[in-house]
Amino acid sequence: MYSLKSIAFFLDISFIMDISEENVMLTSTKLRILGRIAKGPIHGYGLSKEFNISVSSIYKHLMELTELDFIRVLREDDSRKIYEITEKGKLALELYEKK
Repeated sequence: MYSLKSIAFFLDISFIMDISEENVMLTSTKLRILGRIAKGPIHGYGLSKEFNISVSSIYKHLMELTELDFIRVLREDDSRKIYEITEKGKLALELYEKK
C-alpha cells in the first residue's frame, strides 16, 4: 500500500481533501477497481459481480476514489451510477503500474 502523500510526491499533485490523507490508502482492491474503471465505465453492482466483493464494500471504495478525484460519476442509469476514471486516476494508476 502507498499513502496518498507518497503518490502526491511522485506525481507532483496536491491532493486537497476533506478527509485525512494519512487514513486513506490505495489498497490492492482500490487499485483493481481503478484499473477496471480505466478499461471502461462501469457501475458498482457490475464491479461487485466482477470482483466477487459485497456491494457495500465496493461502494465504500468508490466513494473514497471519488473523494480523491481518481474517478467520477459519468451518468446515472436506472438509479445506478456509472463511474469513469479521471486524469488524476490515470496518473495514479500509471505510477503503480511502473512499480
